[in-house]
Formats: sequence, structure tokens, C-alpha cells
Amino acid sequence: FNIYYFIIRTITNLYLILLIVQTKVDGASLISS
Repeated sequence: FNIYYFIIRTITNLYLILLIVQTKVDGASLISS
């Protein structure tokens, strides 16, 4: 078990989730405006 691999993987997943959430928020604000 490589702890560094786990940390990098977790950070990457969090980054992707934030990116998706940001895209959804941008899309919602574009539609409402």
C-alpha cells in the first residue's frame, strides 16, 4: 500500500469533483440569467 499514491489519488478525485460542481454551478447561473 503506497500512502503517497493514495494521497495523490484523493486530491485528484477531489479536484475533479470540484471541477464538476463548478461546471454545474456555471451552467445553472447561465440558464437562469
